[in-house]
Amino acid sequence: MSLRKLASETAIYGLASIVGRGLYFLLTPLYTGIFGEVELGIQTDVFVIISFLVVFAGLRLDVAYFRFHGKLDEATLIGTTAIVTALCAGVIGAGLLLSSQWLAAAFGYPGYSWLFGVAGGILMFDALVELPLARLRMQGRAVKFAAVRIGGTLLNLCLNVFWLYLLPRWPGAPEWMSSGTAGIGYIFLANLVSSAFVMLVLLPELRGLSWRVDRDTLRRLLKFSLPLVVVGISFIINEMLDRKLLPLVWPGGVEEGLALLGVYGQNYKLAMLLALFTQAFRYGVEPFVFRESGSSDAREKYAKLAHYYLIAALIGVLAVTLFLPVFSQLFLRAPVFREGSDVVPVLLLANLMLGLYYNFSVWYKVTDNTRFGAYIGLGGAAITVVLNLVLIPRYGFYGCAWATLVCYTSMATAAVGLGQQRYAIPYPSGRMLMYSAVALGVMGLSWGLAPKLAKPVLEMCVSGGTFGEWGALLIFNSVLLSGFAALVWWREQTAVTV
Repeated sequence: MSLRKLASETAIYGLASIVGRGLYFLLTPLYTGIFGEVELGIQTDVFVIISFLVVFAGLRLDVAYFRFHGKLDEATLIGTTAIVTALCAGVIGAGLLLSSQWLAAAFGYPGYSWLFGVAGGILMFDALVELPLARLRMQGRAVKFAAVRIGGTLLNLCLNVFWLYLLPRWPGAPEWMSSGTAGIGYIFLANLVSSAFVMLVLLPELRGLSWRVDRDTLRRLLKFSLPLVVVGISFIINEMLDRKLLPLVWPGGVEEGLALLGVYGQNYKLAMLLALFTQAFRYGVEPFVFRESGSSDAREKYAKLAHYYLIAALIGVLAVTLFLPVFSQLFLRAPVFREGSDVVPVLLLANLMLGLYYNFSVWYKVTDNTRFGAYIGLGGAAITVVLNLVLIPRYGFYGCAWATLVCYTSMATAAVGLGQQRYAIPYPSGRMLMYSAVALGVMGLSWGLAPKLAKPVLEMCVSGGTFGEWGALLIFNSVLLSGFAALVWWREQTAVTV
């Protein structure tokens, strides 16, 4: 498979991610216009739990499927993976349902206990779709993958708009439809229905499976995947633990901490603009890496992938950072949410380092040394826990963001360091470091000169500005972004001709 074909598939995955997330962004003004910080903090909190538990439900068997595709009997491989995933997801989903009242009381919002029952259903469906989606990716069927993803997102969006906006305004609608508890519950119900819809659409992809668990196949799968479960858990800790700890360790108390969490969670969505690209890149690259592992020029291809990812990600970081006031004004309805917008650049850089980690960790997957991924992941999780406990009481969600950046930077550094000793890949390190340094300089220049051209960036995010101030800031930052892109293009052309 050529890098050109990979790029086309990644573009399709990217379209699905961008359209899907773009549709979800349409919900951000709806949520921030209806609910307060505490309610959105509860929503964020419960979804953190789902994200953590779904790793156990799937056991990362989708990645093991990539590794053993073509090496084991397909029917046995699919059947074993599907049955084990269904059993794990069923047990965990049922556990959430049965313990919903206890969990809600333990986390400090007993009036929302039924959310955990719905969360169990969401978790089961999300875990079950991973295998058929992996099969689509392995077969290069990016168009169907994108269609299914976008279809599920559209359904989720429509249900949110209907239940949260249209139905409460319906003449004669029951009083409970407009209550706060029912309102936030509709977010979860919409997610449950859309997840079930995606599962039903993907069921035909499991045809031809063997309805039995082959012990030898399962043993080989788990030997490869269980260290990746540790990696997955560490990523959830790195990505989500800050949002669990914020209400618990903030000196102002749980309710004030939930309010901060609501602000942080909505601003985190702006940083997800870069995560969309990283996710699309991973969707395309993961099967590609295993398909190309036996080719003579595999290492050179892996080096190019990391290099091109960095270029695209840096442009993404600059695009969001330089035009952050525009994104804040568009997507964050209430000023209380926009007041946290200056945390977004830190989160963008953290997402960039996470993407580099995905690239730098190729070596332990193709050499079946997934235990090194577990070691790196555990180290990153330890950094996350310690820094969050130290920084949150003093800096709030800014401490969360900096802890995430330090963690992913450390993990990327460890991955490339260990990898070059065991599976050397010829990364163009000089150019990669140069582009990174220039991009950071552009960000600093933009934010440093903003008060002279218009207003400080955060003030523009919160309260906007005059027509002249907007014009000056946008023109200047457009020139900076174009200049960086031109520099990269010129340097890449020079490198090709040398």
